[in-house]
Amino acid sequence: MDRRTGGWNSVWQDYPLLAAQCSELRLLVRSVGASVVHLRGLRLPFAVSVEACEGECGIEVPGQMVAGSVAGIRIIEPLEVPRITLASQAQLTLRALTGDTLRAPLQSTRTPHASSQKPVTSALALAVFSAPHWPWRRDTASTALRFKGSSQLSRALMQEGESFVDLVTTQRLMRFLFDSCCYCRKIRALALYGFPDHCALDIALHERFGVMPRLLRQMLSAVCTPSCERCPGHA
Repeated sequence: MDRRTGGWNSVWQDYPLLAAQCSELRLLVRSVGASVVHLRGLRLPFAVSVEACEGECGIEVPGQMVAGSVAGIRIIEPLEVPRITLASQAQLTLRALTGDTLRAPLQSTRTPHASSQKPVTSALALAVFSAPHWPWRRDTASTALRFKGSSQLSRALMQEGESFVDLVTTQRLMRFLFDSCCYCRKIRALALYGFPDHCALDIALHERFGVMPRLLRQMLSAVCTPSCERCPGHA
């Protein structure tokens, strides 16, 4: 296997549970109160469709010519970092796209699970997203991604312009967002997502997304119902 170009594919195959459920992954974000909310820092390891459900929503992706209100459905490629703006009473949905759900007119220029320009980054991002509580260190990550050693992994990430620590932290927080939309409140309260305590988790959330953790949780807390079959707390 060529780790420079094919590593992400083997990792995706190593996580069949996530692969099977990817088409069900959904992130519902809503504004809270009368103020305009700016949410930055999203960076997912798979492509997502973005659709405004209510109100006025804006989205901007650095490097793209088009920016402004969400009209219809837009595609965010893997590892892109959009900036989202929600006006009062606004709500939008992000849905993960897989090979089965990525069809016209929702065509993407790349595979739904990886960036062709950053295959090692894609591999690590997807692995961390699928197992955020795992003790991700350079040695354990290089083993999981089938590198010969941590130095080889570090060089590969450096060539792609990525930081191991930042990538792991970011994908743990991405998983937190999705879990906040489908897991019951009791389960979420106990989860630390690899952080040493809740204080460290809250600091990371604020630094990454630019909003207070309490507000962020309110923005993501409107999906799960007492009869939600996807929520492990209701099994």
